[in-house]
Amino acid sequence: MVGKVSVLGRETWILLVTAVASASTTAAIAWYLRDHKREPEDVTLGFIGPSLAAMYLLVLALALATEWQTVGSAQQAVGNEAVAVRQIYWAASGLPPTAGNTLRAQARGYVTTVLDHDWPEMERGTLDDASLKLLTAMSAFVLEVNAETSTAANAQSYATGQLGALVTAVPSARAWRRADCRSACSSR
Repeated sequence: MVGKVSVLGRETWILLVTAVASASTTAAIAWYLRDHKREPEDVTLGFIGPSLAAMYLLVLALALATEWQTVGSAQQAVGNEAVAVRQIYWAASGLPPTAGNTLRAQARGYVTTVLDHDWPEMERGTLDDASLKLLTAMSAFVLEVNAETSTAANAQSYATGQLGALVTAVPSARAWRRADCRSACSSR
């Protein structure tokens, strides 16, 4: 998952381009008026440039703050997803050997699907439910494990809790991936 991540989303770029175009237009008008030695007759016209600059800076600050918060939320969601998968993988060591190996293989399959299937899908602007189906199968498998010892029961309980955390983290991570992954995924 190492790669460049676009700091700004598409909507923010549109907003920034519009703001730069507006500022450029204002500067061109001011240059034209000065070049032709025209002075505004009304004193309030002299406040238009600074007022527009202040509005531009305000809009830019709001856009950057919103984008910063979105990136932070996305990183948190993806981080939570990664931690939950890792914990499920380690919890498998407490299950009976056959069940533990199966759960570890399912966890590796989930990660592989997210990286090799979901990310390319999101790059194209689509995302199916392949990884969610694997997550559902993993949950069903853990619930069906026959825990005969207290160690296995504890591992099963812990894996179930981590699967719950994973189910909670995945919608946020998938929402971010669907919304902002086109630019971020293209540099993966």
